[in-house]
Amino acid sequence: MTFDERKVGGRTVAKPEEGHVFTKLQKRSMTFIAPSTAPTGRDRAQSMSIPDVMYRRHFGHEDEEHKPFSFHYQHGVTGDGAVAPVVVKPTEDNSGKAVVVTDTFTTGAVVANSLYKMGYKVICVLSADLKDLLKMIPDDLEVQFTATITLDVEAEHSAAIKSVIEQIHAVGLPVVAIFAGAETGVELADELSEIMGLRTNGTAQSDARRNKYVMGETVRAAGLRAVKQLKATVWADIENFLTEWNPSPYKVIVKPVDSAGSDDVTLCLSLKDVQKAFGNIIGKVNGLGLVNKAVLVQEYLEGQEYIIDMVSRDGVHKTAAVWAYDRRAVNGAGFVCFGQRMCMIDDPHIRELIEYQKKVITALGIRNGPTHGEVKWFQGEPVLVEVGARCHGVEGVWQLIVDAVLGYNQVQGTIAAYFDHEKFDAIPDVPMERHSDGRLVFLILYKDGLVEDFDHSLLAEMQNMPSFVSLEMFAAKGARVRKTIDCFTFGGVVRLINPDTAALVRDYERLREIEQIGFIKYAE
Repeated sequence: MTFDERKVGGRTVAKPEEGHVFTKLQKRSMTFIAPSTAPTGRDRAQSMSIPDVMYRRHFGHEDEEHKPFSFHYQHGVTGDGAVAPVVVKPTEDNSGKAVVVTDTFTTGAVVANSLYKMGYKVICVLSADLKDLLKMIPDDLEVQFTATITLDVEAEHSAAIKSVIEQIHAVGLPVVAIFAGAETGVELADELSEIMGLRTNGTAQSDARRNKYVMGETVRAAGLRAVKQLKATVWADIENFLTEWNPSPYKVIVKPVDSAGSDDVTLCLSLKDVQKAFGNIIGKVNGLGLVNKAVLVQEYLEGQEYIIDMVSRDGVHKTAAVWAYDRRAVNGAGFVCFGQRMCMIDDPHIRELIEYQKKVITALGIRNGPTHGEVKWFQGEPVLVEVGARCHGVEGVWQLIVDAVLGYNQVQGTIAAYFDHEKFDAIPDVPMERHSDGRLVFLILYKDGLVEDFDHSLLAEMQNMPSFVSLEMFAAKGARVRKTIDCFTFGGVVRLINPDTAALVRDYERLREIEQIGFIKYAE
């Protein structure tokens, strides 16, 4: 699940001598950790976290505490199947070197944390005054920025970029790499790395990597299968497009150009449906707080949707993970994500999907760093949905599962791509060997209402499942929740890991039954 660029005005003044520390957030969700997987020294009963930018935005509480704390990595599997914590240790003295990470929220915060743990001085550069987005970081994460610099979006652009570079140089340390932290920081990372002569994807195709419509047309121009589409701001253009196209069967997707997680993504079965969807979307403030100034009208791609996460170095692309979405129609919405399961190279279509995605990111000018792609298997071939030139989001909640299944992850691979060609070369080209199995489970709510309490017997049953690792509850007592229609309205997320796939599937299906029973008690 991805989201597009936010353009926010405002400026801040960098204060390198003060730095910046990620701070602990208010108890906006409850995290229940399986006893065998709980980090040492933590409360085994309950800790607090929020797993994704979109969920935090929905619940929108304020910070309660402002103090640094430790982030506990949980990587690998011990002999008894328990997840074992691994601490990232520096392999050399990096204290005299600086790295830049743009827009350090969601998994961008995890990238910054990993570099900080390796001994690098981390400079945070923000693409705008991102306000509450900067609160969207994993719980129990610590990193102190040597400097925090914000691009002045109200100034003339070249002057603003020059000012940012001058402030980076003022830190007084050699900058050895620039990483895009979140989707909003991709273009800024391209520009800074190109100007500063560092490993880069350059700016020539930055727009194709950020604008969904341009992305699709660039892929098509490269001779690859791309979705048939129109970007429009007025109804007449859409009507003419559909009349000329005359889709058969009549299945058309209408959605905002800039939003996230199936927000107002509508499957239309007639011209009248399309007109209604257009009227509902255009001019509306979407789930990311942006006004919908245009809509995309696209052919409906039936079939299984996949996530393909890659890391690249000098044009060599390696697949860090492949996931299959479990999307279903629920509560009147057509494309709600119920979960994600990991795939291996010998699973159906995975080899073809990977080869297609390598050609896609090559066409988009991506030679270095991570990519997070979404691709559908449609009528016997892969078709791009979209791809971001940054790590898989969801605040890195997927890392624990990927580590247990594959033994490596995209964040590690990204850092290796920039700093250690031997470690990068050692990463398998594709996911070959499965050490365990794992899934992310997004909890579906079937009712609107005020949360009075939870069914603790059902929560206990979840925690006692053989595959259970953690449960993060997004609903809280006293909060008003809505039935799930998109990723903004999930009830929570569960991580499942088990070497026994059949047992994992049983736990997954039981969670679906628990949703139907109702793990929330609503006030009358």
